[in-house]
Amino acid sequence: MSTLDSEVLLKKILEEILSVLDSHEGVVLLVDQEHRLVKSTMAGFDSSESAQKDFHIPSTPYENKVFSWPHAAQMLSEGDPLRQWYLTLFENARPGMGVWGVPLALSGRLLGLVLCTGKEGTALMAQLDTTLETLALGSSVAIRNALDFEQLHQKAVALGTVHSVYRLVSTTRIVGDPLDKTAILSRMGKLILQVLKVRKCSIMLLDEQGVLQPCVKYGLEDGEVGSLPLELGVAIPGRAAQDANSLMLEYPLLDQRFENDPASFYPSLSYLSVPMFEAEVIGVMTVSERSGYPNRFSEGDREVLHTMAEQAVIALLNIDTYEKQERIAIKTMGVFNNLFETGDPDHQGRAHRLSSLLLNFARFLKIDSQTCQFLQMAAFIHGIALLKIPRKSPAGGPAGNNLYRHIEVAVRMARRLEMTDQVVSILRDHHENFDGTGGPRGLKGEEIPLGARMLTLADTYLKDAENSHLNPEEAAQQALDHLKELAGKRFDPNLVESFGKYISTTQASATSQETTTGA
Repeated sequence: MSTLDSEVLLKKILEEILSVLDSHEGVVLLVDQEHRLVKSTMAGFDSSESAQKDFHIPSTPYENKVFSWPHAAQMLSEGDPLRQWYLTLFENARPGMGVWGVPLALSGRLLGLVLCTGKEGTALMAQLDTTLETLALGSSVAIRNALDFEQLHQKAVALGTVHSVYRLVSTTRIVGDPLDKTAILSRMGKLILQVLKVRKCSIMLLDEQGVLQPCVKYGLEDGEVGSLPLELGVAIPGRAAQDANSLMLEYPLLDQRFENDPASFYPSLSYLSVPMFEAEVIGVMTVSERSGYPNRFSEGDREVLHTMAEQAVIALLNIDTYEKQERIAIKTMGVFNNLFETGDPDHQGRAHRLSSLLLNFARFLKIDSQTCQFLQMAAFIHGIALLKIPRKSPAGGPAGNNLYRHIEVAVRMARRLEMTDQVVSILRDHHENFDGTGGPRGLKGEEIPLGARMLTLADTYLKDAENSHLNPEEAAQQALDHLKELAGKRFDPNLVESFGKYISTTQASATSQETTTGA
């Protein structure tokens, strides 16, 4: 049963009880998982501020006393907090106005209370008492069934969420997209918006200093919680992380824990924040502005967001494991490369230098860490493949077809090592030219993968610089000038420009260090 179906059911129950008691105004309050009577639906009231506000009160006192009421409806006493609240819904309470309380209970368990307007001192007639008792019992059965169905639905949503997250991560891995943590969490944030039907979502991760840093932000206003870094214990996400416990509340500024927070923190009425656990808390997920009615969060929402948080942590751990395996693979390829290069003075250590150059250039361009690893893998396989191809033909002339033979060997090695499609594409396309005159596929411009454009540029630069008889600084400049001459023809002109800036920055840093050391 959807939220809308539940609302229709409660309105119908309220309508029938009001009819029996000959009343025109009433409210249904249901007991939630935190043992609170929470306003669920109402009828007969205007749109005053009091009537629009959500309301809840501990249900325990009523759970203990409603079963001692002699009739199906009880006129609430003057000191009763529910009576006092109910009368505030009227701008002008009528003289002699009383408040009926009709318990909705089943098998000794209070499910809720219906409050409706009556006349103080009125006694319930025996015939109405029997009718109301039957109506209240039938209503309680209907509510219990609806709640059971809703809980089953929420569990189904939670299980479906697990599958959705698994599919999200698996699909990313299969297509070879970078398993970047921010990218995965960003997709999970969008999934949360859909599953919980909320307009706002934030995911924050703890940094090394123990500060919550925004990682994903959807729909947040400037200054709202989740949009700015937070210390542990500060605001709703900070408190959820510090206490390692979820928080679900309405009107945060009315809560004594958050009453001193800036008003800009909480432009929405209700918030749900859930910590993300590994061995300890590593972050927090927070949502607000639930769509539909009621717009407050339920225990089912809390359970679903807990499931999302658990799956997020699993995804992050999988990424860490995968990246660790990738780093081990890179080191292993480096060792094999050293073995292949032994005895070849022209190539000894060159794959390591190419890998290092690509890695640092990629970091200079602020490329994600996994693509950096792909570039390193491609550099090592490229180096090994070169060593397997003779530089001279058997007749002593240039090995004419060895260029594409080298590509075939590199691609075959990458596939045997079960490298991702990204690594394969870097190796397959690194001899394509920016103007479309290269091969083997005749790609042009940005049709050529970025990694392939970077590999051919770095490889050419390194080859020119290391084969020069000039001093290192002049050799570097000569190699850079060669890249500029071929920009737009063989090389991506934007990459050539960025590479020049990278080399200048590196040289300036090296000069500064030498000056400091000399001083």
